[in-house]
Amino acid sequence: MWTKGAALPSWPLIFRPLHDALIEDSLDKATISLGQTVEKAAHWPMSVRILHAVVRTLRGVRKN
Repeated sequence: MWTKGAALPSWPLIFRPLHDALIEDSLDKATISLGQTVEKAAHWPMSVRILHAVVRTLRGVRKN
């Protein structure tokens, strides 16, 4: 992906960590759905938990 403009700082600070967490969670769920066990489940770092909470809050604000 080539970033420019507003995406230049937002991709590494906001979207990359959220994207990585999404991929890790998806792979864990796919493994479980195939009947296998996940040796070490993905763990969200504090930064991802904060970003996720902010995004959820902003989505709730937009709906109202």
